[in-house]
Amino acid sequence: MAQIDKVFNVLAVNSKAPGLTASMIAKKTRVPRGNVMKRVHDLRNEGHEIHTNYRTVNGVRKAYYIMAESA
Repeated sequence: MAQIDKVFNVLAVNSKAPGLTASMIAKKTRVPRGNVMKRVHDLRNEGHEIHTNYRTVNGVRKAYYIMAESA
């Protein structure tokens, strides 16, 4: 399975708040963290609506990805 398919499947299943960080997605898909962010970018270019929410946890700003539910 291609990296983009793995990332898409994880985001589609886990579409609840607060979302998943790039590291969480990397652990679930066994895709390097840097590639996860690139695949999220590619999915957005394909037309998928993926939101990025930022939260500060223990003084560190983290990005959480959530795929919008289709209507």
